[in-house]
Amino acid sequence: MKSQSGGKGQDAEEALRAYFLSIGYFAVRSIPFIYRGFEVTDIDLWLYSKPSPITRERVNVDIKRKNTPKALERVFWTRGVKDVLALDRCIVATTDKRMETPNFGTRHGVAVLGGGFLQNVIRDFIPLKNRISEESFLIDLQENCHLKSGLVWKNFYKESKSLLINALNYNGCNLLLKKIKFLIEEILASDWRSSAALRLLYILSSYLLVTIDFLSRPMISYEETMKRKLFEEGFRFGEHGKKRAEEIIATVESIMTSVSGERLEGSSNLRTDFESQLYEYPAEILAEHFSKIRNLNELFSLSKKFESIAFNSELVKPQSLEGASRAFLGVLCDFYRIDRKSFI
Repeated sequence: MKSQSGGKGQDAEEALRAYFLSIGYFAVRSIPFIYRGFEVTDIDLWLYSKPSPITRERVNVDIKRKNTPKALERVFWTRGVKDVLALDRCIVATTDKRMETPNFGTRHGVAVLGGGFLQNVIRDFIPLKNRISEESFLIDLQENCHLKSGLVWKNFYKESKSLLINALNYNGCNLLLKKIKFLIEEILASDWRSSAALRLLYILSSYLLVTIDFLSRPMISYEETMKRKLFEEGFRFGEHGKKRAEEIIATVESIMTSVSGERLEGSSNLRTDFESQLYEYPAEILAEHFSKIRNLNELFSLSKKFESIAFNSELVKPQSLEGASRAFLGVLCDFYRIDRKSFI
């Protein structure tokens, strides 16, 4: 499909995303910051990189392409977003050409891309060949959902994006895994006619891989058995781990006992049911895959590959993917107990 152009601000965001993609970043446009159900603001551009095996960098970029961009004011705002979200760096990209602006930014820990930089990027990176824009991506999301009437794919997409700043952890992984399962089921239910679900499958796969890559930072020196154990507990018990899950069930048992004055049979059944449900969750399949050093090392590059596939102008089916991309979807099928042959 032909890429749709937005307004001046959207074109600037699209160009800067293309620029940062070209120098090796994973880049996401327009991520909403949602607090307790309220959309507080959004990040124009969120960047993620892997400078070394043990370090990762998350950057928020504020983009202002206006005649009066109020760049000094944006330095304050951008630094505040960085601090609130505990990111690593922040950038203001502006049409402001005053020398005082980058000087002020440097004093306060904000990189300012000013002068003619933004116009040069817009000239060189719009439009990108074989890639659709964010606006075109959103147009593809206007179709109806087969499995859940009333579901708005655009909102589904926004909620998924927000996990990159609100839940870059095991809880976020598990939410993305749940969403990806729904997308695969939607693709199969639509008999492969849902381009929205297919594009979302690829982009959410990239978010999942980024999240797992971020979680893998401290594991570089661990033996494979330890990595497998950590991944398995993370996927199975969530961000707070096995110990916290056991504390919760112990608290519930204690409350039931205190109310009755004696240990009830129901409290024992509660623990049994709880543990049964947890251990039926096939976390070991994901843990086995991601604990292997080769798979761990390619998480970041594979996330960028899936991002590129999601925004490709020619949308391809999983059966046509190659190498690690197809293998990863195969692992997800195993995890969801979906027959690989029916999907890849």
